[in-house]
Amino acid sequence: LTTYATGQGALPTLIALLGFKPLYDTLNVLMVLDGAVVRGVTPSRALSLTRYQELQASLPQVIFQSSQLVSFKEPTLAMWGSVGMSAVAVAVMGTITELDLDLLQINRRLFERIHGYIMKRSKQVMSIGITLFLFGFMSSKLMATSVMLNASGSLFGGLVLVELGIFLLSFYLINGTLSFNLPQVSTPLMLLGIYLMIAAAPLPFGRFPGYLGGRMYICSIIYFIIANPGMVYFGLYFDGYYNSTPRILLDAQVIWYSLGITTAITFTGLAIMFTFMSKTHRNTFVENYTLKAYVKAMWEERESAGVGSGKAASRAQLLKFDTHYWPETKKVQRFLKDWDLWLEHPPEWFTGRWKKDVLKRAPVEVLPLSVLEAMHTKYMSQIYDEDHNYDDERAEARLKRQEKKAARSQVSPTEPGSPVSPRSPGESYRMLDKVGQQDKLISYEKRRRKRKQLEKRRHFRMWFFALLTSYVDLVSTLMVAYELSTNSSDTSSEDRVNDAKVILGILIFSLFSQAGAAFLSDQGFVATLCALLGGKPLYDTYNVLSDRPFAASKNPVKELAFTQAIEVCLDAVPQSFQQCRVVVALHAGERSWLMWLSLWGSVVSVSYMVSAFELDVDLSKKYRSLFGRIHGYIPSTNQYRQTMVTIGTFIFIGSYLIAKMISVSVVRTGSGNLIAIWFAFEAILLMSLRFLVEGEWRLSQTGLDGVAASIVGNICFCLGAFAAPFPYFRFPAYLGGRLWTTSVTWSLVISNPLMLFVGLRMDSAKKEPDLAWDAADFIMGLMLSTVAALIGLVFRVSVNPTKSAIC
Repeated sequence: LTTYATGQGALPTLIALLGFKPLYDTLNVLMVLDGAVVRGVTPSRALSLTRYQELQASLPQVIFQSSQLVSFKEPTLAMWGSVGMSAVAVAVMGTITELDLDLLQINRRLFERIHGYIMKRSKQVMSIGITLFLFGFMSSKLMATSVMLNASGSLFGGLVLVELGIFLLSFYLINGTLSFNLPQVSTPLMLLGIYLMIAAAPLPFGRFPGYLGGRMYICSIIYFIIANPGMVYFGLYFDGYYNSTPRILLDAQVIWYSLGITTAITFTGLAIMFTFMSKTHRNTFVENYTLKAYVKAMWEERESAGVGSGKAASRAQLLKFDTHYWPETKKVQRFLKDWDLWLEHPPEWFTGRWKKDVLKRAPVEVLPLSVLEAMHTKYMSQIYDEDHNYDDERAEARLKRQEKKAARSQVSPTEPGSPVSPRSPGESYRMLDKVGQQDKLISYEKRRRKRKQLEKRRHFRMWFFALLTSYVDLVSTLMVAYELSTNSSDTSSEDRVNDAKVILGILIFSLFSQAGAAFLSDQGFVATLCALLGGKPLYDTYNVLSDRPFAASKNPVKELAFTQAIEVCLDAVPQSFQQCRVVVALHAGERSWLMWLSLWGSVVSVSYMVSAFELDVDLSKKYRSLFGRIHGYIPSTNQYRQTMVTIGTFIFIGSYLIAKMISVSVVRTGSGNLIAIWFAFEAILLMSLRFLVEGEWRLSQTGLDGVAASIVGNICFCLGAFAAPFPYFRFPAYLGGRLWTTSVTWSLVISNPLMLFVGLRMDSAKKEPDLAWDAADFIMGLMLSTVAALIGLVFRVSVNPTKSAIC
């Protein structure tokens, strides 16, 4: 992930997955390989990042080995040797990394205030000192962690969370932000890595501003050295008095002697380091010097750079840091005013990657007028191309609107293929003076960036949704089926095995239904295969978001919508009903956390799927243009109201599903035949009303209008109306607005209470009732979920009253 995020390319990422990244980076540093294969960072920086990752990845293994060590009364010499050699390996690796970073000439030239504390004449002694320091610190930390972890894992986890919280608070107070200084690297992962480093193997490089800084670095070392004896004492005390069976079997004297020896080694290493390091750099281990102040000083004074030389090259390199650490806006603005000159006579550092990175991250206020104008022109061109990439119906509708507008203003209409008019809203800034143009283009760019950020969130939401529906829900379903079939008591083993078979049958039927829909609608062999393997949502999401969808994809948005509808109606909803029926028949001791997790996960999954799907479809420009009467009820410009509508949809669908699950589970427990008859009656009634409204029972989509496909589609409509009523189903040719509202009202007000009443009466009439819960619990659950569904529905519709009539 680090290799890919830092832009090193596909080949290094693949090599990292195969485990050969350290060797690859070393060969690049030694120039055995062609340096051109390294992109994004220098070979030395790539090697440093790799070693850092290797160091972090080795810590969990060492901690696990040491935690096992204290659980033996008399550990063997091999056990001690394994833990000791692991600590030595980490210490040596850290020392090599530190030597490479500090002795590298380019680092000393660029960051001479920090790098250069290792003098060449004392290199060997400093290597010994750093190794002893890292070995002693890590060994003492391992002993304290092992004792605490064996005594109480929950208390140790709480201590780690407190330490992590204090670290994040200190980082924020020092830097004024929680953003890491390199935007290419994930901030959460990097901050977690820095905490792990300072807690287990505090490399002196951690004192670099923007990581820990000198004062926070030395304070952290002092804290952990003092905390280690406290952790050992508390761990031994807790294990002796609160654990019924002692978990720490290693003799306490051995533990204390080991801690004392390793702490002495730590102080010895520190003493050697501070004695033989450069006197000019000792203050960097204790001073409070922020990265923002360091960048500000280098902006004015430094003339060295990784590429090129002079102040301009140095300042260009400093802009690689996160924008929070940049100098004042006016200084950056004065520096970038020479952009046009750089275009005519490009400096060595003025590369395409640098330009792209600066234009992407720089505050809009610092960009020159020519740059803002070029960015705006490019953006307007993209919008124009996208706007003219719809089908003939879209182009015809646009031309009619232009003709009507031209008739009113007596201006000739713009032809579909003509360029953007100079009087269009995107070009109106040209009529202003330079200051006005600058302000107008800044406002344009801010809106564009805001839209792009919203688009990124939408993409993340769609990928998360696709992954959730493809494999997370699938895996949890398989786990529940396995648990039911293997962990049942003798008296109920046959019933639980049958429940597991039903769960698997629902899953298989859903996958084959998706595959059949893909095959019948001519989506191609790949789409059909992905559906059988459970990856159809991922496949359709890729087609929607990618600039190069698969050739067989005709309408990616519609295909994704249909796939999601099948996922909800033929998999998530039936699974929820089946698993809920199992849970209501089990007593408290028989209900596992996995069952509850899968059940609530299905409810959340369905609610999220429906609300996210509705948000994406209703905000689609194409659907709003083609079907403006139906789509457009979610506000597109008001982010707050848009969020409120989505929350309302989520609450409505989740509560509606819970209410239906309660009533159906109770009736199903009372009589399986009755629930089958009940569903058949409601399905026939709904489809008959649909036929009376539309005059046709078949589906309207080409390829799915056959008898078998239409039957499956009608089943989806029925299940959707009964359990997860997609607002999208109010579209004519599906259910329509009035029929959609009628089915929702019927379920919440009439059907659900009636089913619960009948189911409770039938179960109470049995000699041995099957329901493990009290009737009052079911009634209260149905009342609360019904009220919540009505609140969500009213809240959702009331946000945009102009479109409420379609419901």
